[in-house]
Amino acid sequence: MATFLVTSKMNPELAARIESAVRGGVRRVSVRRSPGRVAATRFLVILTLMLSLAFLGLSLRAQRIEFDAAKARLEQQVSAEMNKVSPSGWKLLPAATAALSAAAQPLKEDFVADVLKDRARFAALLARPILYLRADLGDVNSEGSIERAAADANKDAFVACLLDPPSARDEEPILKKVRAVYRGEAFQEQRGSNVRRLFDLFYAMNFLRPEWASRVQRARDVIEVGELQHKFDEAQVERMIPATQAQLLIYVLDEPKKLGTAVELDGASDHWVRLGIVEFQAQGDALQSHTLLSVHRHLDPKWISEGARSRYAVGMDACRLAADLWTDVTKEAQ
Repeated sequence: MATFLVTSKMNPELAARIESAVRGGVRRVSVRRSPGRVAATRFLVILTLMLSLAFLGLSLRAQRIEFDAAKARLEQQVSAEMNKVSPSGWKLLPAATAALSAAAQPLKEDFVADVLKDRARFAALLARPILYLRADLGDVNSEGSIERAAADANKDAFVACLLDPPSARDEEPILKKVRAVYRGEAFQEQRGSNVRRLFDLFYAMNFLRPEWASRVQRARDVIEVGELQHKFDEAQVERMIPATQAQLLIYVLDEPKKLGTAVELDGASDHWVRLGIVEFQAQGDALQSHTLLSVHRHLDPKWISEGARSRYAVGMDACRLAADLWTDVTKEAQ
């Protein structure tokens, strides 16, 4: 193949070499590796692969050991808390929700058990472990609605004044009690520590039921166990265990306010409430419920002066209700 790089005046030998280069006639030099170097390279590749697999195996084994240990530790913690619940304690939540659902049914005549008609016996009764709930009547029709209502309910002025009644049912001593409740002073120094929110029982059962233990058993890796451990630690279930040991349920259920009546700034209104005390008694592994109190009472904040009514009416009505309960139930024995 002719190329413009070759001229007629060029040396024939040089011209031939140029044409050969243009045609690709330059020979490639092949490099042959010695058998020893090839074997060494293969050995290094195989050794690297074997070391990688060994490291992976050790890492997986370490992860498995960590997973098994973390899972066993959480299972032991859950089991330890579950063992603190008595056979009757497991039945307390269904019994309490059943009692509340019954309280929402059509009204019967007021009932006061004889044990409440003696002041000393009434006081002794109120020193026992108690669950407490104040909720709207319409919120106690099912376990789900009761749990939601219980989540929003706290120990309030009714509890404070039931355990430690005001010196009189007049506004001044009642307002003093209610202000202590609102400032967070009423339940200091273990006062009222025997009274637990009903929600404490719901909360404890969420982490003690077999469903929670099954979640731990089904955990598949360290991350999932870690998440469950964090939830369990954060829940501080051990603080809720006393709620499973309650012997009484005290409830205040607010009926709808009277149509056309005003509502105070803090939500107080002219309405009726259902007030009850239910006793739970263990019979072997069974749990029996007994109604000790079931009464229907009227609340109306009009008795409160305007200066206190807008801010304290709900608490003052509740405190007076508790104070009047002591008078109402014990006067029947006189």
